[in-house]
Amino acid sequence: MNTGEGSSYNQSVTYWKQYQKFFPDDMQINADHLPAEEWMTWNNAYIHLDRMPVLDAPLKILFIHGAGGNGRLLAPYARMLQTYGYEVVSPDLPPYGLSYTHSVNSVDYQLWIDILVELIDQELSRDGKPVILLGSSIGGMLAYHTAVQSKRVKGLIATTFVDTSDPKVRDQLAPNKLISRLGGWCMNQFPTLTDTMQISVNKVSRMKWITNNAELTRLIMNDPHAAGTRILLRLLRTFLIYETGPETSAV
Repeated sequence: MNTGEGSSYNQSVTYWKQYQKFFPDDMQINADHLPAEEWMTWNNAYIHLDRMPVLDAPLKILFIHGAGGNGRLLAPYARMLQTYGYEVVSPDLPPYGLSYTHSVNSVDYQLWIDILVELIDQELSRDGKPVILLGSSIGGMLAYHTAVQSKRVKGLIATTFVDTSDPKVRDQLAPNKLISRLGGWCMNQFPTLTDTMQISVNKVSRMKWITNNAELTRLIMNDPHAAGTRILLRLLRTFLIYETGPETSAV
């Protein structure tokens, strides 16, 4: 779900405020510590960015969310990094957060990588600050794949590496083996039928374990801009079958 370019976490989409009580006071996002909001337009994609600027930062961190989040959900951690002198840019990847595309059926895992590669190029052109990728959840794998394709990043920090070519790994990502094995087989065998289907990410992942706090987990799962988002099966299928290739060793 998104509300289109011009939408704002700071002014109109305020669900994220409910998360703040779960963070220490010096990490909470409030009126005195709001990220600067920007939009990046690329091809048919309109990408919302949260920026925590630091004028003399020695480097810049691109903070990449996973399958149950968005850039604003990560803002308390971005504020912490800003406190230590690092500039942070947190994109929403469509269809998450406020980002969107007019070519909905083109949204797949490769598009996410391409968007991030473009963002890296634009940030380097902006001020030349070295770029570090920080990926949360499957954003960690996404950060890795992006670094391989871009080859313009100076560092990589990731919380999760998953080899989705391994059926046992896919079993751990999915709610159960039926969805993992039969669901995966159907998507691969009949992509023309399944790719345009939309489903809540809660139905195809173990989102109930996203945190160890039941109230916070419920908030994230019900967030229409985070884990409550409906995704194309094309996005899920292309993530599960993505192969980095022989250039992996470049990172």
